[in-house]
Amino acid sequence: MVGKWHQGFYAPQYLPTSRGFDSYLGFLSGCEDHLSQINCCGPCNQTEYGIGKVIDIFGDGRPAYDSHGLWNGYTSKRAVDVIANHSTAEAAEGAPLFLYMALHNTHAPFQIPAQYSAQYNYSLPLQNTWAGMVSQVDETLANVTAALKSAAMWDETLLVMAGDNGSPVCGWGAAGSNAPLRGGKAR
Repeated sequence: MVGKWHQGFYAPQYLPTSRGFDSYLGFLSGCEDHLSQINCCGPCNQTEYGIGKVIDIFGDGRPAYDSHGLWNGYTSKRAVDVIANHSTAEAAEGAPLFLYMALHNTHAPFQIPAQYSAQYNYSLPLQNTWAGMVSQVDETLANVTAALKSAAMWDETLLVMAGDNGSPVCGWGAAGSNAPLRGGKAR
């Protein structure tokens, strides 16, 4: 598994590697800063609790110090690595691969490297950022698809892509539109 867990982490038995996944790299809470991996929406960040800022990046049940400070595009690299490692041994024996990626790319806070947002020229800067965030999702899917094809696994792959909320239309800030559908994230 790669990406956002958000299924509970009260005790080790609730972590992804205790719930059926062989490996895990990602974050456990509701949201994190895309570069610093500081939890940005949990109550533990509020000074009233006295805990301070929590870095939320975990790999295989423990803090992933080597991934701290890397852009959340790490999900793409980790997924490609999982595919490459699987294709060399297990796939030769016909063992299937189940890879679950819960991308954080289009989640608050609205952050993206300039190379992505610079592709757009909307009048509202936040729309350029949001469109860049979506472009990074596209890039991630392209990287995963290319890795599956390179590993000769594509013809036997079922790829499911789903979104949970659509574009944010209020709350953290309106960054897009879901028209002609109604509703959206933070509504």
